[in-house]
Amino acid sequence: LSVPYRHADTRGTLRFQYDELLALAREAHDAGWRIATHAIGDTAIDQVLRVYEACGRGPTRHRIEHFGLPTADHLARAARAGVIAVPQTVFVHALGRNFRQYLPDALVARAYPVRAMLDAGVTVALSSDAPVVEDDSPLRGMQAALLRRDADGEAIAPGEAIAIDEALDAYTRGGAVASGDDADRGRLQPGMQADLAVLSGDPRAIPPEALTSLRVTQTWVGGQQVYES
Repeated sequence: LSVPYRHADTRGTLRFQYDELLALAREAHDAGWRIATHAIGDTAIDQVLRVYEACGRGPTRHRIEHFGLPTADHLARAARAGVIAVPQTVFVHALGRNFRQYLPDALVARAYPVRAMLDAGVTVALSSDAPVVEDDSPLRGMQAALLRRDADGEAIAPGEAIAIDEALDAYTRGGAVASGDDADRGRLQPGMQADLAVLSGDPRAIPPEALTSLRVTQTWVGGQQVYES
């Protein structure tokens, strides 16, 4: 972090120095690989963005996993560089109590700001980060993206809530874009792989609070049914 945590005079840990991370990234970038770098904290995000900017545009778009606590400038730079954000709104539900306890108020307001990411033009792929959290259901993650409440019912940056169609897109098409598979996956349309789940109800027709009451009744992979409840 650029500032200390609330509970102690510490700012977390950078795993790499800039030059070291740049050398690693350039090797992968020049080989045409997609890079996915974990970064939580504004200082860490800034370092990764500077590395990606130094590498320049390539045949694939690079990713930042988590993308926790970015500034508005970070989001604008990520959009310009074509960086894909892979945040976990499920953390708002599962870890929000920790955010409130340990992060300064100014940083709590930037905890996984998916609304701001989308508004800045950043491609977002929501994920569960399983098995880090106990309930890794995409339905829980979508619910958290809409409600922005922690397990105690306390709001975490409520202005960063998104709509159900945006959450569905980020969990489907967004994931396919992030993995480089969007040419044949991530959408329901002719020519796609027909990897899909059938739910017990329409997530767009129920209140966000009821999303976790839905069940997966069928799962299809490549057009073949592999699960039925």
